[in-house]
Amino acid sequence: MQNLEVSVVEELGRGTSGVVYKVRHLVDGQFYVVKVIDLSQTSSKKQTQALKEVEILKQVNHPHIIRYYNSLIQNQMLYILTEYASGGDLQKKLNFYKHTRRNIEEGQVWSWAYEICLAIKYLHRHKILHRDIKPMNIFLDKENRVKIGDLGLSKVLKKQEINTSTVGTPLYLSPEQIRHQPYGFKVDVWGIGCVIYTLCAFEGPFTGDSLLTLGQNIAMKSPKSLPAKYTPKLVHFINKMLEKNPNDRPSVKEIIDLIPIFVKKMYRKPNLPKDNVQKYDSPINKVIDDCSSIETIFPRFTSQMLDKSINVTLKKSLPLERDSRPMTQVTKRLLVASSDAVRMCTAYVRKRLVQDDKPKTTINDLAKIM
Repeated sequence: MQNLEVSVVEELGRGTSGVVYKVRHLVDGQFYVVKVIDLSQTSSKKQTQALKEVEILKQVNHPHIIRYYNSLIQNQMLYILTEYASGGDLQKKLNFYKHTRRNIEEGQVWSWAYEICLAIKYLHRHKILHRDIKPMNIFLDKENRVKIGDLGLSKVLKKQEINTSTVGTPLYLSPEQIRHQPYGFKVDVWGIGCVIYTLCAFEGPFTGDSLLTLGQNIAMKSPKSLPAKYTPKLVHFINKMLEKNPNDRPSVKEIIDLIPIFVKKMYRKPNLPKDNVQKYDSPINKVIDDCSSIETIFPRFTSQMLDKSINVTLKKSLPLERDSRPMTQVTKRLLVASSDAVRMCTAYVRKRLVQDDKPKTTINDLAKIM
């Protein structure tokens, strides 16, 4: 594939690994996200992480994980096309609640916790360790449903393999990572615990004035008490995930067993996004072709519906003596051609053509923006 066929709408964010853009596909008109990574300006380690993210994204297919669509490399720039989560990330949601001085309702906390756990359970079942679970990597769709993203630090664990490298965001590192001990899937459970705690307290379970102090607090101290409005069941749920000893920390499957039954009964599995971006002709040409006949936009009228519509129009607009005149097929066609349906079709076409204006920026111009 030589072109992703998207136009840039806006920049969503920048990081050490690249720039993220909201884009609109020129064929289907839907919004997506393109992550752009300049491979020429990154270390070999960063390049490996970026390419690894693509390979892992290709493998996953879950309603609570950001969907991968396509990727390509042009002029040493890596472009990754993925699903767009219109609700933003959990960090923005936290900032909103914090600014308005409102606590997140416990029911909502449980709902998000369940969806996060379902996504991580899927990754673990496929031997994928996320290693960077935090509010900024958890997104929300237009229905406020969870979408786990940013698998750049993920690792596919082989059978009985345990990693010892320290990666991830310092605030959410587990005690075993702080101590440079071997670790496995339980670090993701710790990450979930940190996220759910943050949803309730508006701050991480452990803080510190320096990395050394932060590390000591993670390894040795207990988190502050949560606000009194949250039930002991939720507090117990979080504390189990924040067990210092990974042997005492439950697996994600065991964590799901601790989630109340009512949360699971209320859960409705969201629809998976489409598997790929379908290819069509130019969108503007398609609109013009679609409007060549009224029947391509509006349902075909049955003879009874057409006769009824015409009779109503005649009673309102033609003299009474014409009511008894026979209606020919030619007259029917003339009336249909002058009906409101034609004006509706014209308005529809104009609206579609306005929406498909020439993009201000194309995918090939992204490298110039950075």
